[in-house]
Amino acid sequence: MVFVGVFSAKEAKKSSEDYLLAGRKVHPWVMALSMLSTNYSGFMFIGYIGYTYNHGISSIWYLITWALGDLLGWLTIHRRLREKSEARDVNTITSFIGTSDDKKRPSVIKVASVISFIFLSIFAAAQLKVSSKALHVMLDWDYTLGIIIAGLIVAIYCFSGGIRASIWTDVVQSILMCGAMFLLLVVSVYQCGGLFELFSSLASIDIRLVEMIPSEMKAYFIVFLISLLLNGYGVIGQPHTMVRPMSINDPSKMNVARNIYFVLYVAFGLASLGVGLASRVLMPEVAQLDPELTLPLLAAKFLPEVLVGLILAGIFSAAISTADSQIISCSASITQDLFPKFKNSYIFSKIATLVVVTLAILFAVFSNRNVFDLTIIAWAVLAAAIGPLMVIRCFDFEVGSKTSIVMIITATLAVISWRFVFHLHQHVHEVLPGVLAAVLVYFVSSSFKYLSKNKI
Repeated sequence: MVFVGVFSAKEAKKSSEDYLLAGRKVHPWVMALSMLSTNYSGFMFIGYIGYTYNHGISSIWYLITWALGDLLGWLTIHRRLREKSEARDVNTITSFIGTSDDKKRPSVIKVASVISFIFLSIFAAAQLKVSSKALHVMLDWDYTLGIIIAGLIVAIYCFSGGIRASIWTDVVQSILMCGAMFLLLVVSVYQCGGLFELFSSLASIDIRLVEMIPSEMKAYFIVFLISLLLNGYGVIGQPHTMVRPMSINDPSKMNVARNIYFVLYVAFGLASLGVGLASRVLMPEVAQLDPELTLPLLAAKFLPEVLVGLILAGIFSAAISTADSQIISCSASITQDLFPKFKNSYIFSKIATLVVVTLAILFAVFSNRNVFDLTIIAWAVLAAAIGPLMVIRCFDFEVGSKTSIVMIITATLAVISWRFVFHLHQHVHEVLPGVLAAVLVYFVSSSFKYLSKNKI
């Protein structure tokens, strides 16, 4: 994996656009595999399997609603983003939402870049924690050592080849992680005695594990699903993911990439669900430990050592494939948006990458939050703060600088308050109030402008 990343430097053109967007020459197949590994990899291997272990079959709603929301993003935003970002000559998502056809709004770009930088760093730290958990369980390495090693590997190949290294290694990582997950699915279901025995065993452990709609959620389940659907659509607010559509070589081939992406997503997601359910039957003792250690513990218990190595490579690849994208996006925010005088500096882009890697390592070492929480918090803020403005820019709706800034800040505060002040995230996912807050700001501002213009 490191070799592929370093080898990609041979194709580098030593320009900031090439470092950040691979010259907009990425093949649709490559883009699809890169999107898959960047979007769901580390989360599926550690966070989602741990969540399924605790909540059972009802966790399938995450897969369904996220897939539908994600598909809506592909149908409405991705191609428009590719065409309009090139027409407006912007290389980052934060630059895109701060630029319209008539002018650039530096204040919007800077505020969006700060939010993006903070929460992408948190997101990257979560992926480094995925790597450390795998190394700790399988090789008995210290958590901190695992975080540092993962960070150094990302630094080596991102420093060498930028986004191209990230995308090329994503292809290798997608193959590794899919092979690892499918292997473990077959082994774990077999150990349970087949699918029928698996569900019978789950019901005997706790009937709630086989309830499609948990009894405690029935009163507000529809609202919960809507919030998850918005969570899936929130992919359009993830800078590290959305640079992939910006880099495809031909906008007209976006549907080819989409079809490949969703076939693999459904297969990979269902395999993750199956592994999570089987692990609850095969390893009940994990409930007293850390459910996010489920997959590596399961592999170590039931597979021969050489295949445990494959699983370790798959987990490690999954985590790094997301972390590298987030780190490149963070460095892009620094060089392109926060310090635009270095916009065309290839060297400064590399220095920024090393700085971001260091910060992500430090945050991962000192944070006591689990992978699922870190991922959900970061994703929710970016979805709510960046997503609505992405829609506005792609559809050329009118919005001013002050309104844009208030939308970003209000959405961020709404997400954080919903989780940490009101503690309502177990009932309704925090993306929903965050997006509603941003949309409310936009409509109030538009109404005042309309009333003022027409003197009503």
